[in-house]
Amino acid sequence: MSYTVSVKSNDSAGCSSSTFSMTSSQPSGWPTAFSATSLALSPGQAGSVTMTKTPPANATPNMYPVDARATNGTFVGSGAANVTVMAVPALLASLSVSGPTYTKGQPVSFTATVLSGSSPAANASVTFTMTRADGSTATKTVTADSTGKAVWSYKVGPRDPKGLYTVTVQANYNSQAH
Repeated sequence: MSYTVSVKSNDSAGCSSSTFSMTSSQPSGWPTAFSATSLALSPGQAGSVTMTKTPPANATPNMYPVDARATNGTFVGSGAANVTVMAVPALLASLSVSGPTYTKGQPVSFTATVLSGSSPAANASVTFTMTRADGSTATKTVTADSTGKAVWSYKVGPRDPKGLYTVTVQANYNSQAH
């Protein structure tokens, strides 16, 4: 998360420039980076830096306080904000088939529905893998539509063996796989 931290020197016009050191201590243990670790400001001048907070991978979903301090000797200015860490929604994929049995030359429709939490995973990459009765496989990768649905239409060919076929689906969305 990135924050803009603004600092203004309240020194009067007769003072020299002041350098303000930038620090942050909250949330404790979170890596913090500043675009500049200090600001040199003339009297009355304002400046800003970008502060970036990186939540640790094991951060639990919650709201955390964030602080920033600009220090010049004994003078300290501070600001506060919050950051909310949310749980990554679970990726779910379900598969349906247009019917239970097929004859040679007949089309079969496989439909995968991909959800990220309870929302459709639009543009998810979905790979269908079909294992034929003789153990051979066929695969097809399809991009899910805006409703999270991906459809593969397969036509049973004259050389496809009779017997039981199985189909699995693998979905990838925002660095998650299911």
